[in-house]
Amino acid sequence: MLHEKIDDRQVCYNIQGLECWLPPVGYVYDRVNKEFVYTGVESRSDIAEEQYWERSGLPEGYEKQKTMELERREINPDFLDTELLAFEEGAWFKRINGMWFMNKGEPTYITGLNYFFLEWVYIGIPTNNGYPLYRTSDKEFFYFLQNTIDTPECYGMLYVTKRREGKTAKSAAFLLDLPTRMYECHAGIQSKTSEDASKVVYMDTVVKAFHRLPEFFRPVYDTSGGARPKSGLSFTKTAKRGKQALAEKNKPELGSWIQWRSSKATAFDGTILHRYVADEIFKTVDVNVENRHSVAQFCVVNGETGLPLGKMLYTSTVEEMEGEVELYRRMWDESDHTNRDPVTRETSTGLYRYFLPADEAQDRDKYGNVNKEENRKKINSKRSQLEKNPSMLQSYIRKNPLNWMEAFRYAGDNSCYDNTIINDQIDRIAWQRDEIFVNGNFVSDSMGHVSFEEADNGRFKMLKAYLDNPIQIDQDKPSSSTFSMGADTFDHNTTEDNRRSDGAIYVLCRSHMIPELNMAFVCQYLHRPKLAEIFFKDLAYCAKFFGCKALVENNRIGCIQWMQKNGYSKYLYYVTGQRNAGIAGSKKSHMMIYETTNDYINEYISNCNYLELLEDWLRFDLSNTQKYDASMAAGYALIHNMYNAPKVKRNATSSESFIDPKRLFGNQKLRRNVHY
Repeated sequence: MLHEKIDDRQVCYNIQGLECWLPPVGYVYDRVNKEFVYTGVESRSDIAEEQYWERSGLPEGYEKQKTMELERREINPDFLDTELLAFEEGAWFKRINGMWFMNKGEPTYITGLNYFFLEWVYIGIPTNNGYPLYRTSDKEFFYFLQNTIDTPECYGMLYVTKRREGKTAKSAAFLLDLPTRMYECHAGIQSKTSEDASKVVYMDTVVKAFHRLPEFFRPVYDTSGGARPKSGLSFTKTAKRGKQALAEKNKPELGSWIQWRSSKATAFDGTILHRYVADEIFKTVDVNVENRHSVAQFCVVNGETGLPLGKMLYTSTVEEMEGEVELYRRMWDESDHTNRDPVTRETSTGLYRYFLPADEAQDRDKYGNVNKEENRKKINSKRSQLEKNPSMLQSYIRKNPLNWMEAFRYAGDNSCYDNTIINDQIDRIAWQRDEIFVNGNFVSDSMGHVSFEEADNGRFKMLKAYLDNPIQIDQDKPSSSTFSMGADTFDHNTTEDNRRSDGAIYVLCRSHMIPELNMAFVCQYLHRPKLAEIFFKDLAYCAKFFGCKALVENNRIGCIQWMQKNGYSKYLYYVTGQRNAGIAGSKKSHMMIYETTNDYINEYISNCNYLELLEDWLRFDLSNTQKYDASMAAGYALIHNMYNAPKVKRNATSSESFIDPKRLFGNQKLRRNVHY
């Protein structure tokens, strides 16, 4: 039991913030009798340098001795070879409870599932007769996994790493273990596509490994669909005769099964699962993985206790994630086991997260260890070689991430802008976004004064630093000297890809005494209200709050007409020489958006803290601007700035560019209403 300390002799092994309590050296925890028992530390040599993991496999002459046992059973069906029985019982004990072995002079504990994986799960690699090699990183993976299995409130594990780290092979061990030794145990498989679930995970990994299990670990199974049934393994008996029937005489009919199903969210809906694997979770195509997780999570819940009955293993390689990276990042963020609810002891997803960086996942020695410093030196050297090719550099970083922030980088291969600069800024701010923003709405009192009120479901996202360090303005005398405001309005039509466009607003602070607020976007609005009038009022109140004028696209005149009709004309920006408010949405203005945005990214990107905008810039396509509400609204704010202010000199270095909430805010309480 690795999730808690039950004996003073246990030692804590901390893995990415998760405390795993190892049994005392030479002892294992007997899960059947609920006690520590001494088993000793196995070693292949007395010389430290010759001590490492070596697969034992079946003892010499095992198959011949097993054949003789079956022949004896033809005469006496109850006959058992005591020597074989002792070996098999020893293997079963290690499979359930784990074992110790000497590794370069160090007593090393591996869990029962790790032992099962190393000794008996055939993965078909060209070395070690097709069986896994021992890795220290795998040892820690199985410690972490066992902790999630043993923790009552935990639903399982989210595992992210680089390619060719054996994640699918380890998933096979996880899937095979319980159904092949427990009654009525159900295991389910899903992947990014149905083909991946059926072929890559099930047939090429699980079934391959199952058929190589030794006879004493391989339960009877239904062969009516062939020796390798395509839809799943069902551990029920089929009629057999002769020696095969004798071999299975003492084997129980477990009634368990392992099945794969399509990638759709409801594939396992209503099914009870004790083990569940979602392979390549962050490459899933045409499926909302959050919705699928909510269905699968319910499948492993005990209806009486409300706690997990089964356990889940989510895996994904990094490289080029498909779909909505922001959704994947949120799922990762909400699986942070170091930030569990103090009452339920659960994370938001119920999962614990585990990331294996590239410098710990290559060039292992015979003891399973890596030279992390040397690996990192090689990786950084390769990155330096690719600096002149941003696209290739980003691809290499995604394939070989050194931290989990790099793992969730956007590709941005088709972006108009420098994706390296944008991704670097995303790395700096993506994981602190909840600390530096507050959601809320603008409201007007009886005197027409507009204030900002905090609300969890507020439509606006304000920078806390600005709310605590406001600039004094006159709300009734809007100007363009302090703030530049841009808005991408909407009508009730859909875009070319049938997506309903959001209303978008950005406010740029042109100059501030605090360097981090100088040329920083301080307010964001990305929302689609049910009524266009709600958006128009939000825009008007926002402009009045900041005492500035809004530059809007005038191809859609609904917003302009509403503001003129309701007394907010003075908050509309008029381009010099133009009779009408706003700016025309045209190739010329779109090119201006590109040029001003490109300049901003190269000069002031470090003062942009809105993740949604940064990610929109990574995807921005000048030939199809309708899809990029955030980029367009911010672009209009930058055009507004270009028209009315000289260049503001940069006051912050890149090393101090992102907002440190503790330095700026201290212990100040966020004001809910700001009055100037």
